[in-house]
Amino acid sequence: MPPLQRNDINMKSIFFILGLAVSINGFSQTVSNKLNFQKGQKLEVITQMNRNSQSEFMGQSMNTGMTSSFVSTFEVNDVTGAGATIEGKTKRIKVDITSPMQNMNFDSDNESDLKGQMGKMMEKPLKTKFTMVVDATGKVTSVLEEKEKNKTSQDDAGMLGMMMGGTNMNTGIPKVGDPSIFKVLPEKDLKVGESWVNESKDEGGTMKTTYTLSGVTDSEIQIDFIDESTLTTKQNMMGQDANLEVKAKSNGKIILNKATGLLKQKTMVTESEEEIKVAGQSIPSKTKMTTTLTVK
Repeated sequence: MPPLQRNDINMKSIFFILGLAVSINGFSQTVSNKLNFQKGQKLEVITQMNRNSQSEFMGQSMNTGMTSSFVSTFEVNDVTGAGATIEGKTKRIKVDITSPMQNMNFDSDNESDLKGQMGKMMEKPLKTKFTMVVDATGKVTSVLEEKEKNKTSQDDAGMLGMMMGGTNMNTGIPKVGDPSIFKVLPEKDLKVGESWVNESKDEGGTMKTTYTLSGVTDSEIQIDFIDESTLTTKQNMMGQDANLEVKAKSNGKIILNKATGLLKQKTMVTESEEEIKVAGQSIPSKTKMTTTLTVK
């Protein structure tokens, strides 16, 4: 091998310095939590979920699979220096369930499905419509819900809760003070490698999410997160009171649009242990769920 020439050494030194500069610049960049909405902007949020559960009931093992797609739309009606006024509504729900007892399919785009049993259970979430005001960081400051004349029965609501529990499908109305679906970053500027924690607790359970700003490119902000949660709730299922207890842990990644700060994609894998107590029976189960949320 011929000896290195001075020019070769100089070029290698230059490339090394440039690479080091790019690396340092990537780690020194700070990101802001301010969101950039545009009046008239229309955003479609698609949540796709694949869930598999193994339950034990009366000495028998049962496997249940569920895939779902939930589509909601958000239209920005107004933008001010203080934030934005956004109208949200449900566009489509599609659910496919396979179980030893019965297979069930539902697609809100099919008129016949809307008239069936699952159509009744999906009636309320399909009619969900609200207008929220968010501040510059995406936190909800005001909510106006459009009331519907038709409401699901208590039994239907309970069954829907059992089916949809833990799917992170954003079917509910946001509350004042809560982060909207678009708020991810904390109330401070961040550098790559920094972490922050969000914790919440109410009578139904606890949630702790640890976020880490893992990378910044010319077009994206990348965030890794770990979520740990517990849930205890009571549902009415076919006339019977049912208690549901859940312990779950999720690992995931979030991608934000660097120019606007808005959510582009959220993916996570959740593993949970659940127990349903109904009519004197206990039904334990283990669930693995993959969720992908995409904003178009």
